[in-house]
Amino acid sequence: MRNRKQEETLQFFTGFVFSLVLTSSAFTTGQIRLTGPGSTRCSGRVEVFYIYSWGTVCDDDWGIADANVVCRQLNCGPAISVVGSAHFGQGLGPIWLDNVRCSGDESSLTSCGHRGYGTHNCGHSEDAGVICSDSVIRLIGSTSCSGRVEINHDGQWGTVCDNGWDLSDAQVVCRQLNCGAALSATSSAASGPGTGQIWLDHVNCTGNESALTNCQHPGFGTHKCNHNQDAGVVCSANFPQPKISISPAGSVTWGQQVNFTCSTAAAPLSGTFILLRTPGSFRMNQSSDSNSVTFNIPKVTSDHHGQFWCRYEIKMSNQTFLSSSVNLRVNLPKPNISISSAAEVIWGQQLIITCSVEAAPLSGTFILQKTSGSQQMIQPSVSSSATFNISKVTMDHDGQFICQYQKRMLSQTLTSPYSDFVRVTVNLPKPSISTGSAEVTWGQQVSITCSIAASPLSGTFILQQTLGLFRVTQSSVSSSATFNIPKVTLDHDGEFQCQYEKMISSQTFTSPFSNSVRLRVSLERPIISLTSPDGGLVWGPGGAEVTKGYGLSFTCSIDPRYPQGDFSLIFSDSNITETRPAVKHSASFNFPAAEFEHQGNYSCVYEVTMATQRFSSDEAEPISLIIKSSSLLLVSSVSSGILLLVLLVSLAVCLGCRRKLCSKQPIPSDQNQMTFQQLNTQDLENDCNDYENIDAFHSVKKLEMDEESTSDDDYEEAEPHLRQIIVGVKNYASSEQTFEEDEESTDEDVYVNVDATWKNNVVQAKKCVNEYQ
Repeated sequence: MRNRKQEETLQFFTGFVFSLVLTSSAFTTGQIRLTGPGSTRCSGRVEVFYIYSWGTVCDDDWGIADANVVCRQLNCGPAISVVGSAHFGQGLGPIWLDNVRCSGDESSLTSCGHRGYGTHNCGHSEDAGVICSDSVIRLIGSTSCSGRVEINHDGQWGTVCDNGWDLSDAQVVCRQLNCGAALSATSSAASGPGTGQIWLDHVNCTGNESALTNCQHPGFGTHKCNHNQDAGVVCSANFPQPKISISPAGSVTWGQQVNFTCSTAAAPLSGTFILLRTPGSFRMNQSSDSNSVTFNIPKVTSDHHGQFWCRYEIKMSNQTFLSSSVNLRVNLPKPNISISSAAEVIWGQQLIITCSVEAAPLSGTFILQKTSGSQQMIQPSVSSSATFNISKVTMDHDGQFICQYQKRMLSQTLTSPYSDFVRVTVNLPKPSISTGSAEVTWGQQVSITCSIAASPLSGTFILQQTLGLFRVTQSSVSSSATFNIPKVTLDHDGEFQCQYEKMISSQTFTSPFSNSVRLRVSLERPIISLTSPDGGLVWGPGGAEVTKGYGLSFTCSIDPRYPQGDFSLIFSDSNITETRPAVKHSASFNFPAAEFEHQGNYSCVYEVTMATQRFSSDEAEPISLIIKSSSLLLVSSVSSGILLLVLLVSLAVCLGCRRKLCSKQPIPSDQNQMTFQQLNTQDLENDCNDYENIDAFHSVKKLEMDEESTSDDDYEEAEPHLRQIIVGVKNYASSEQTFEEDEESTDEDVYVNVDATWKNNVVQAKKCVNEYQ
């Protein structure tokens, strides 16, 4: 297979050979010419032929001695003028000479001193020129040897009319200008109309004359024409090289239309344009009387791949001229690329990529490759597509893929442009996460395991909280890693996720996050204790027993490693909850005097606030509190009942004494006094009765209330004789009430002296009490 460099070398060599054939027959090294706009055979821009190419002379140090050598070499007589700064237009191509230093006696310009061929420090804006004395004829056109014919007469330039103008006349002009053979005699101002004088008309040359003015003509200035009939010539010397162009330029696609245009800058001639391809036998001909033709190839194939030349042949002179070449590169159509599954695949998953090309010839080769790296897969195909199967993708397949198509045609390989790319993203599989216990207590150890299926070796597992700053990494050469947290704190409360990373060729690949696991961190249960500063606490089988009226204190405490928080005392039999801040990790709740409403179950809860989240412990093991009655209270109640009974008995004795005294009083004679005493005695009796009834009633009621409020246990603890006293009090109160009812119906006729009776009653009452005591 010949590579591109070899093809370029062949192209250069072929061009070189054609240039050699073209130029070696007419020019030799050291030959000079005068050219440029407005130039003549003996005036114009100086150009030197060297190594098969014309080049200009720089005007540095350019003088009259240099111009004399040029004019003598061209047989144009002595130099009239030296011009520089591209007076006759800027040349093209190389600048062969600079700093030319002639003595004036040299036979050729290249024999003069100079810096060496191609050595210079100037541009074409400094091209040198000359004007020689023998400037009697010139051609105005595209080159110095083709164009409109003008002659100098009486110091004034003028044109030649085309009446009778033919190839014999043109031969004289071309020979006079040292421009080789005549190729064509043009008319009708083919090189453009001139201005000024028309010096000659009806010129009739035999072809052997040394100058045009030596041919027959009616005389200078005698004519019957205008400048639209200006005559011209095309000489073989300096004949413009045909040109070739291609549209579209450069590279075309198999099956596309291509147009080649061949043209010449000379005046329109009757010639033939020939389109050639090298290598190969391709050839197309087209005759034309104009200076250009177009060759159309509707659908290019591999046969059209290569270099194209245009050859121009002039019928009348059998001259052949070759153009430069143009390169036509026929490319295969751009392939298409597609991917069977999603562009994102997981490590180990299957991946299928299809390459296809439209209107492709059979029996070609598809190439699938990554844009970065050296991965390449080749698959011959006799159809317009090929499928590449990657059974298990790895991280090496992550990147961009492109397709290309190649076909071998006539000992050369045609290659399509690259397809568009498809992006394959290889993801690591989603990790799994697990924990031994989702609910842990502050200070407890917890383990969280991250694992990944079909993972490559030597990667890194990452464990992090979804909220918060907790993030730890662990390198692993297996498919899992276990993260141990020796002592969890409240900072670890929340959700955790796993991620896996792997570095390949300086690129880091990261898996998606795993599902999350919720780790709940709770505080341990606080401790609750009960004390009674007054010694009223007894621990029994039913719980703590505290005597009514005694002080008590609950103390809640927790392990000192916990942060500062609050204790809440919870009374389970009510909605009562009391909260106090912890002081040295404990708090006390005091009750000055125990009451029956304090009886129930008590527990503690510890709460800590971290950031915006509040953590609460479970309730402490509850304490059952029982409130019992005091034995001193029972004794006091019994003693009060005995005193009340004594008072009631004393009152009964006094009433009996009073009745006896009242029955012994004399009856007054005075009716008014009797009436007053009777009223007074009734009032006194009523008062006594009222007092006796009220006291007895309230005493009995008080005893009943005390009895009801005293538990059966209290009665059992009391002395047996106390019960008998209480029963006796109740019986006495009942009999006293019956006695008072009978008293109301006695002795309505008794009259006593009020003053004396009251005093006696008081004295007797005191006496009775004293006697009773």
